[in-house]
Amino acid sequence: MPALSDYTAGLITLTNGSAAFTGAGAGWQLAGFKEGDTILDIAGASGRVGVISSITSNTAGTLTKPWEGPTLAGVAYRMRYQPDGARVSAQARNLVETLGNGNLQAEAELPSAADKISYYTGAGQKALAEFPPSARELLQGLGRLGIVAKGTTDWHAVTENGWYIGDNAANAPAPGWFTALVTVNSPDFIVIEGSDFVTAGPGDTKSYRKHKRDKIWGEWDRVYKTATELDARYVNQAGDTMSGGLGLGGSLILGAGGSYVSGAIYADATWGMIFRALYQNPTGAHFSWRTGFDIELLNAALDGQFWSVIPGFNGLFLDIPCRAWGNYNPSNGLLRASRGISSIVYQAVGRYRVNFSTPMPDANYSVTTTNDLQKGGAYSYDTGGFYLWTDDNGPTTLSFAVHR
Repeated sequence: MPALSDYTAGLITLTNGSAAFTGAGAGWQLAGFKEGDTILDIAGASGRVGVISSITSNTAGTLTKPWEGPTLAGVAYRMRYQPDGARVSAQARNLVETLGNGNLQAEAELPSAADKISYYTGAGQKALAEFPPSARELLQGLGRLGIVAKGTTDWHAVTENGWYIGDNAANAPAPGWFTALVTVNSPDFIVIEGSDFVTAGPGDTKSYRKHKRDKIWGEWDRVYKTATELDARYVNQAGDTMSGGLGLGGSLILGAGGSYVSGAIYADATWGMIFRALYQNPTGAHFSWRTGFDIELLNAALDGQFWSVIPGFNGLFLDIPCRAWGNYNPSNGLLRASRGISSIVYQAVGRYRVNFSTPMPDANYSVTTTNDLQKGGAYSYDTGGFYLWTDDNGPTTLSFAVHR
């Protein structure tokens, strides 16, 4: 029997207003029907034709639009294949229309050149940009700031930007593994910044920096100390009980009830032993910042003493404690400012009694005095205070500092 040009097996059901259709006893998917094929010569359809949008099974599919004919259930039909030539022609036409927006022409008009790549500058417009080997390696994930660092055996031989890693490579800051970011301005100006790999933990990682200027490599610089090195310099205090050792270049943390003041105690060739305060908890009860470099130490564990401050230097002598000081106006009895002084009492012309807020442990202290007449001094020391004398002409400013 000759082969029919159309497929007629089974029956079809179509519903008015619906794009879906079904069949019985058909094998549409096995027969290879697809988008663009047609359904025609449908019994009772008065010559109407449906265009297939999809075939979802051997007995189901959809039309490109809802069925406009009458509802038909289980009727004869013909399903016709779209010729391959027509399909190719339609696809080719769609491609021509798609490429007719100027993009293809813009690409074709660009000159071919090594290490260049095209990019759009506007609708239907393109230009060329640099696309060197390093950029291609970046896109390919071969190293430059990609998934993994590129290996090196000599840090002085690296001449391109990117992440690198080396194990006992030449010109490394230390033996072992080292990874770094290399920034190249030119072969004569290069910066390497990275860190080593250690087994003690991430807190002991050492960071380094190195520069090449005017073709000359400098030495490696340590960027910061490790956690272990920093911990070795600190003394911690729980409450008011200090623990740990304090050595040259060490640091001191004072605190009570969760309130901390941080500072550093170190030996200075010019000034001797110096304490430099770094910060304070403003609600704490240990240090309070004063005008300039005047820092008041209120910790009872350290006898409530004050520490002498070097003007213009952010530090203070630990071995010369200033127990008290004051600025007094004898003409009106006004104590302008003071620390560690409870009162100053007039005794006679040019004679005054200075009383401490807290008694001294003994009378073996020294008093330095000045006044605007440049005449006067201190005498008759005891644990509760001392006496001042001045010229009888009556100065308006009398200043003193007590050290022990």
